[in-house]
Amino acid sequence: MILFHHTSVSLAEGILASQLNQGHVTRRSGEPLRDVVWLTTDESHEGHGLTTGEQLDPVHRSYVEKVEQTKLRQGRVWTADKTRIRIKVKIPTRDRKLFNYSAWSRKNDGPRFAKFMGLSCVESVAGLNASELERVMLMTATKEETWYLSFRPIDPKEFEEVLYRTEDGYIPYDFELHGRHELENVGIYTAGKAALEELREVVASRHGYDRASAVVTCADLAMPANVVVRGGGINVAFNLDTLRRLEGSAGPYEEEIVAWIERHRLDLNEAWQKSRTQLISYS
Repeated sequence: MILFHHTSVSLAEGILASQLNQGHVTRRSGEPLRDVVWLTTDESHEGHGLTTGEQLDPVHRSYVEKVEQTKLRQGRVWTADKTRIRIKVKIPTRDRKLFNYSAWSRKNDGPRFAKFMGLSCVESVAGLNASELERVMLMTATKEETWYLSFRPIDPKEFEEVLYRTEDGYIPYDFELHGRHELENVGIYTAGKAALEELREVVASRHGYDRASAVVTCADLAMPANVVVRGGGINVAFNLDTLRRLEGSAGPYEEEIVAWIERHRLDLNEAWQKSRTQLISYS
């Protein structure tokens, strides 16, 4: 069965280095069901309620904090633009961990909740009374019947293609052509192209979409300057001043990664300062 996952560049970079496994579904209770992958048979990003990089208002900020189980930073915060990347996956129709969302929702959240969720993706339902809501539900075309839930992670080896949406349509995703600029727009900076090519000689890829990357992003002004290296099955952070490992495991590559960081520390620190300055501007 061919399905699609629409997501942002920043999230896609993490997915390609690990797996597609983090997501949530809103339950009728208002509580999020976590660790489920949202998929659709629809190639279009429209009509699914995907975030587009808008600034969070207080109501949605509170919900995001609930879903992510963390407090967001003070100041302005924007959502990820989940209309930019489309990942095509092939999953056996009889996969026991794959469920049609509407059928699953009817069983677990009642007969009308799936339609309500589909409607909320295309219309504002706030303030509608019961009769108004019923009328709008009957008259409005929605896409919840195209949605599927995977209750298992999806490995990149199951990906058929990864595309980037341009004004002219979807084209194969390329980090240097599309990803670098998109990441910098949200305060995430990476090592230069030549430095990344050098890193990829050290950290071996596990599949066709796997490529080592080195990311610096200042999410908190109190954080020490650090770089996160991921790919090849590793996800590890190093302090740029002390070169000490902060978290994660570098596997068999630690000495070579530290040596790589030393060679490119000046550029990585400059990238950190750019990210930090960008964060300050949001306050």
